[in-house]
Amino acid sequence: MKKLATILMTLLVVLLLVGCGQKKEEPAPAPTAEPTSETTPEPTQETVRVPVPDQYQGVYHDEISGRALLVLTSDRIEISWSNSAYDSAYYELPVSYDEAGKRITYENGKLTEIVFESSEKHTDTVMYENGTGYFAIEEGKLLWQDDMAETPDTVVFVKNDKAISPWVYTDDLAEAMQHSGVEFDPPITEALPEGYKYVIYAARDGVIRAIFTNGKTEMAISKSNTYTGEELSGDFNEYSKNWEEHHKGVAIDCYGDGDTINLAYFGTTSTNFSVNVYDTAHTVKEGNGITIDELTSLISGMQP
Repeated sequence: MKKLATILMTLLVVLLLVGCGQKKEEPAPAPTAEPTSETTPEPTQETVRVPVPDQYQGVYHDEISGRALLVLTSDRIEISWSNSAYDSAYYELPVSYDEAGKRITYENGKLTEIVFESSEKHTDTVMYENGTGYFAIEEGKLLWQDDMAETPDTVVFVKNDKAISPWVYTDDLAEAMQHSGVEFDPPITEALPEGYKYVIYAARDGVIRAIFTNGKTEMAISKSNTYTGEELSGDFNEYSKNWEEHHKGVAIDCYGDGDTINLAYFGTTSTNFSVNVYDTAHTVKEGNGITIDELTSLISGMQP
């Protein structure tokens, strides 16, 4: 009996040892994603642009100085703004029409500054490519509010009655005459007001222009067989004074805010001339024009 108990005890110990030697199988860990250097971009919603109605499309100029030319198509606005004979600004604005607000909006607008070293050489500098803003539409005019502008002033654009080709700047008088289709004899050096020197010629279809400067102000002499008045001079300023002068039987329509002339129109039966004087910021200040004697000297120095 004692022997049997010993055998049973031995079997029990063996069974316990076998049970303790077995390990419980753990579940295999879930596979983990390998880290990547690229992140999946979140889906973006593409901006839906509404085309600008045909009735608003066309060519516009700014109402105050006439130095900016705006071309509006169904989905784009381009603005060329001449700051002076040496530099200009060029805006490229992808636009969309807002029917509820009666305005044209834009985002991702691009501004490029162009500085001319000569008629063939210039430097282009991109100032920004994230411009935003809008053009309110009132009585056929475009009222521009640019969020990137240094001043909050609204620029008003008026639609042209006819299409106007862009200006071409050149030092070659023959090239300017060929491009404009207008014959032109610029005033001789002795006929220029004191301190003024020739800068460059500007030409577009139907108009040729000679630009001069004395360092503080610029003077533009324009001639056309087709255009007259504001479309010829590009001067849409309002002046407090308007009077008429005469020189060798030619009537001269003069405008200014003081005792000098900032804008003048004259011509013959077949040609039209304009002379306008402004500072390099394209603003008109009292006293920065030319005298009647200086104007008649210019006229005598040309062969209209």
